[in-house]
Amino acid sequence: MSEYGTGEPTAAVELGGICFGEPLAFIVDVFEEDGDWLVTSSLPVWDTYSLFEFPGYNSQVRLEIDRGQRLTGGSAAIADSWFLPPGEYSVDIPAHFLTGSATRTSFTVEPFAIDDRGYLPSVTYEQIDIAYAEFLAQCGEVCIVTTTADDEPVPTSPVTIESITGTEATYTGGTYLMRPTGEDPGWFDARPESWGKDSPDTGLALIDNVVLEYTPLSCPGQEPCTLDVAAELESANSVKALLFTEIDGVVAISGIG
Repeated sequence: MSEYGTGEPTAAVELGGICFGEPLAFIVDVFEEDGDWLVTSSLPVWDTYSLFEFPGYNSQVRLEIDRGQRLTGGSAAIADSWFLPPGEYSVDIPAHFLTGSATRTSFTVEPFAIDDRGYLPSVTYEQIDIAYAEFLAQCGEVCIVTTTADDEPVPTSPVTIESITGTEATYTGGTYLMRPTGEDPGWFDARPESWGKDSPDTGLALIDNVVLEYTPLSCPGQEPCTLDVAAELESANSVKALLFTEIDGVVAISGIG
């Protein structure tokens, strides 16, 4: 016997049996409260995201685990939580334009703890370099960039780009006037935002250098507005991050941060 919390007596109890078709045996501490014996630690329920080490980025990958119980509920976080009995697990990591080809990882679950966590693949910039180069080719020296009205944290539709060759341009609604500087992005902290099963894969990459300058534009009503390019660029901001999406195997810029 030992003491628990405020001095309530506890006991170490060995539990055993079959869990999800596999033998299970471990020791738990229990304490008595109002005539009932309660376990001092709750059974472990893990968000699949928390199972893995993240080498410099976050992840919204929805993984399939070969045994255990997925817990479902009204939120995405609950829907991707699992109760996992102790043992060794091997998990498929799907392909993503920021992490390359599909791969596998493994992790070990002990009673009330995760040991030997799995690892997600490292980030590669090859596909977003191609997407950025295509954006520069379409933009030219100055362009108007329009994003979609997606409510997702990372938009899933590519931006539209209209190159400007004169001193004035027309636009409607909300958009951006953008000018590339010719510098290298110096990507850092790039991370997948979604390995989309029901939506496109998306990602985000922060920019170390001043590579794109932009001015937000807003044109009320339905009639187009005219802008003076040079005047608008005098108050330009620096783009700090770019958002990306993959549609039919092609990666493109989907948003500006």
